[in-house]
Amino acid sequence: RPMANKRPDGDGLVRKRSDGRWEGRLVVGTKKNGLPLYKCFLNKSQKEVLARMDEYKENTLKNPFYGVYYGQSALPLPPDTIKYLTNETIEGLKVTVADSITGMPLESTVYNMDKAFGKDPYEMFLSGATPIVVMENPNAKTDKELIIFRDSFGSSISPLLTEEYAKVTLLDIRYVQTNMLGNMSNVYGYNFENADVLFLYSTLILNTAKIFK
Repeated sequence: RPMANKRPDGDGLVRKRSDGRWEGRLVVGTKKNGLPLYKCFLNKSQKEVLARMDEYKENTLKNPFYGVYYGQSALPLPPDTIKYLTNETIEGLKVTVADSITGMPLESTVYNMDKAFGKDPYEMFLSGATPIVVMENPNAKTDKELIIFRDSFGSSISPLLTEEYAKVTLLDIRYVQTNMLGNMSNVYGYNFENADVLFLYSTLILNTAKIFK
């Protein structure tokens, strides 16, 4: 039977899986619906899993988060807590977002603390809804590129994917027409050729076919 226990400092969970490998889980953020978002680490060695987990610092936003569906519930529900991770890679990222009006590049940050204390704290992740986000990792040991087609759920998890890439580009086709993606690549420098591509959507978006036309 798999074994599971909390780490000594209380952050995260480590367990031995039925296949013999060790798995570590850290809460890395909060989804738009208020559920926790996890990052998992797998290795044959418990020591290696713990070492990878220790590379991240867990931070807690000191602002209550009620989520997008709170107002629809009409119930006095308690708020959730937003947690987010930082490490050397995330802190060293160069982030560029598309201006919502002109579409031109604007310098930004992974965690926008001004928006964290605004109307919707979830917008702290990559400054909220924007058609294009580019994260460049100057410390990458590879020239690999990742392109993510995503909705808002991708905002909180995508910075954790940058460690293995020189550039990660997020495209939200709710805000940019697909026939414009080629032209925008000239401005933002992403290249579909030889890049890894990830589709990262909530079930609500996946079940709305017209978004992908």
